[in-house]
Amino acid sequence: MAQSADALGKLGDSLEIPKQGLWPMVPKVTRATLAEWKRLADEGNVDKRIVEAAAGMRQGPVRQPATPSSFGSEAMNDQSSTTG
Repeated sequence: MAQSADALGKLGDSLEIPKQGLWPMVPKVTRATLAEWKRLADEGNVDKRIVEAAAGMRQGPVRQPATPSSFGSEAMNDQSSTTG
């Protein structure tokens, strides 16, 4: 079993095969075990997405700093709409 795991790990790394694609090649693995592994991996992906979303929320929106030239243009736009 250890030799198979080592060989599959090397295949995955050297050929960039997705690890889940190698799961059926593990000796004596059952369909039930594969289904459980997939379920656990999917749950892990959900957890990862939640963490990433939370990290994005903490950062908040990216705002551009105000420049001196933008102050004048805002004032001019306000005046032009009222003098029309």
